[in-house]
Amino acid sequence: MKLTYELLDATELDLDMIIQAEKETLEFENRHMEVNIEKIKQAIQDKEIKIVANKDEKLGFFWVKLNHSISYFEDVFYVQLTYLKQQYRKFFYRFVLEAIKDYAKANGYTEIFGDVFHSNIDSFKMHSKLAEPIYTVFRATI
Repeated sequence: MKLTYELLDATELDLDMIIQAEKETLEFENRHMEVNIEKIKQAIQDKEIKIVANKDEKLGFFWVKLNHSISYFEDVFYVQLTYLKQQYRKFFYRFVLEAIKDYAKANGYTEIFGDVFHSNIDSFKMHSKLAEPIYTVFRATI
């Protein structure tokens, strides 16, 4: 069955959802830092954050960087953050993944890059079903 979704550019009206997602992610990943609201606003302005909706309901979003460079790879489609509202996570995660793939293809990409901290267990499990990790982010607190 083909999933049906609508892809919208995030607006200032979506700011609260995006801030909440950043806070949740930082907590899952045990990173002690403040959410950078100005960075989020700039990403909204730059149309890097796409809202995934179904039947007028915003399910979540993804934040991507086009033409991004990461270790050993240049000009990549990089998923900075994927977020699905809690009540939709069990059944609609594939919806968001399909939207990401379609958006990457529409922008001329054949590969998608991103990273997930191991401490974000549910996200790591889901992403590991999709692809073998190429590398992992390591962090040590000293």
